[in-house]
Amino acid sequence: PWALDLNADGSLLFFTEYAGSNLKVVNLSATTKTLMNGAISVPAGQVVKVIGNGGGVTEGSYTSAKIQQPKGLSVYEDAGVLKGFFISSYNRDVVSFVNNTASTITIGDKDVESGNLRWVFGDRGYRYNGDSNPGKLTSLWDPLGLELVDNTLYVASYTNAMVRSLDVSVANGAVGTTINKELIYDFISSNNPNDIKLMTPTYLASH
Repeated sequence: PWALDLNADGSLLFFTEYAGSNLKVVNLSATTKTLMNGAISVPAGQVVKVIGNGGGVTEGSYTSAKIQQPKGLSVYEDAGVLKGFFISSYNRDVVSFVNNTASTITIGDKDVESGNLRWVFGDRGYRYNGDSNPGKLTSLWDPLGLELVDNTLYVASYTNAMVRSLDVSVANGAVGTTINKELIYDFISSNNPNDIKLMTPTYLASH
């Protein structure tokens, strides 16, 4: 396991399995839970695979999409509804979203159909192209740690030495560079986020 995240009530523990290239869930409650509109049943106390179908990186249905060596993970829950999961993986240049709801969700100007995985943040380019594009056209370089706070997804961009952000509450949410906008490889601590400089950020956490 590489990354862990709980749903809001603490009944489901999700984790990415790096070597197995999949996302799994542990049901910590005393009753059976379901995911993907009832298609996946998770008995009490059991571990079940949610998505991951061997090596490679592909979009598509949760039954066929591939997430090679997944690293970052953040559960997306809003108003008691488990909307899905953000995942960063060995593809090194995109953040994927898996839609757990019955309706299409648009994130980063990318439509994610029910039960599907789509690349919503990152254009598969190893570079930095600023904050003016929608999520799907914004370049990331080695996105690793993920953290969702108040409908803003924060991404530790390892090789860019930045913390990037994406507003997931609207279809074409704003993209931002929260830390190290000047793309300077250094380590400078400060109380002002605009003055902080990073080298190879890997994990993120909030409280």
